[in-house]
Amino acid sequence: MISRRKLLSASALALTPAVNAFGALNFNINKTWDVIVIGSGLAGLSAAIAAKENKAKDVLIIEKTSLIGGHSRSSSGSFCAALPTNIDKNGVPDSPQLMAREIYEYGGKLGSMELINILAEQSVNAYRWLASKGVKWSAPFIPVGASYPRGFHSNAPLSGFDYVHKLTTNARELGINFLFRREVTDLLTDDGRGAVCGVVIRDTYGTLKYLKAKTVILATGGFTDNPVMRARYDSRLSSSLHSTANPFGRGLLTATGDGIRMAQELGADTIDMEHIQTLFYLGGRLLDYVGGDIYLDSRGKRFINEGSSLKQISDTVFSLGLKEVWILTDAKSHKGPNFENRIKNGIVNKCNSLEEVASLIRCPIENLKRTLDRYNTDAESNSDSEFGKTTVLQKIDRPPYFVGKEKLGVHFCCGGLKFDRYARVLDTYEAPIPNLYVAGEAAGGIHGNNRMGGCALVECVVFGRIAGTHAAEISL
Repeated sequence: MISRRKLLSASALALTPAVNAFGALNFNINKTWDVIVIGSGLAGLSAAIAAKENKAKDVLIIEKTSLIGGHSRSSSGSFCAALPTNIDKNGVPDSPQLMAREIYEYGGKLGSMELINILAEQSVNAYRWLASKGVKWSAPFIPVGASYPRGFHSNAPLSGFDYVHKLTTNARELGINFLFRREVTDLLTDDGRGAVCGVVIRDTYGTLKYLKAKTVILATGGFTDNPVMRARYDSRLSSSLHSTANPFGRGLLTATGDGIRMAQELGADTIDMEHIQTLFYLGGRLLDYVGGDIYLDSRGKRFINEGSSLKQISDTVFSLGLKEVWILTDAKSHKGPNFENRIKNGIVNKCNSLEEVASLIRCPIENLKRTLDRYNTDAESNSDSEFGKTTVLQKIDRPPYFVGKEKLGVHFCCGGLKFDRYARVLDTYEAPIPNLYVAGEAAGGIHGNNRMGGCALVECVVFGRIAGTHAAEISL
């Protein structure tokens, strides 16, 4: 925490023109900004645009890397919305109440029902808002953990990138300013009531600059890219595991818990920090639904109900000590996005026979045939005799077969900063920290111990817009 006295004494440091990834910008960074948003992912972009749409004049997004989008950019783009046109297999329409109940139950009944209800109720508006920005939606599918077809992708090859691209274009049209390659190291507060009044940034040369703001929104993401912070809450998540946004360890490390740390230094409270979601994310799984593929160990045997929660699957993989898992489907299953690219790049292998599959996995062909014979027999009766999967939808018996190798990656931090219905960051006494808001994965309290599929990005948009709207009201 840095007081206003230090801000004023160091104001001369903030005279260098702003430079972003696209070249020099001539806007004056030394003004008092109405809203400063830290982070340029879907939550940050949504917050900044909402602030502008609600009459905030001077809005600045600060991004510590040279690339816009954060983890949202590399996301598969699954987005839940409780549209009344989502009909389940029994002909019953979806609703926010059903969506909220499933989120709550999937998260071990630990999440705040107040926040969950807001998320579910506003999911349709978030869906329509993105559509108004140019997003073209796919047909619905059933996301992991849900029972209704309320998951959507953009009709673009890279859905997460598409959302970021559409909102970035809109943000620039609205006159929102961007500052790249600047790390926010601290939050500024006044000397009286502890209200946030700006940020400290450090450029690539290590020079500190102090920016004043009427409100600050933390959209900095979680801490999946920070092995030390991860291990503090879950000792299984060693540095040998990469985040799903950086599965091969060669990309930028963006989600390092910066916003959570800075807010904690002001007395902010956290919740559910120990609940960190891991899942398969090397790209070896081609499907967005349960029932058309099976998970195999190195012996060619199933080891779990593939319809289990992500937490159950991860815990089983950890407990069995599986270093890698093979995922098998066939020609008739409905493939998800980037199918052709995954085949072309060798992430998924195309095999014309089970013998080829067994050779690839290096397992006995007898094991593989026995596994599939049992699964296909069960699929005919829609009853999984081995692991009790209730969504055995189809047999896996039509060549060519497709098989990909998977490893666990650190995917999502269910926990984060405590916040309220207005997206205000709360301190350890449950009181809002004045002028400080949070949205996206830096926020905790919704997902409990396990996040349902498709609910991360909709949270970014819903609470990003809430944060931006209320920050704008404060700044006027």
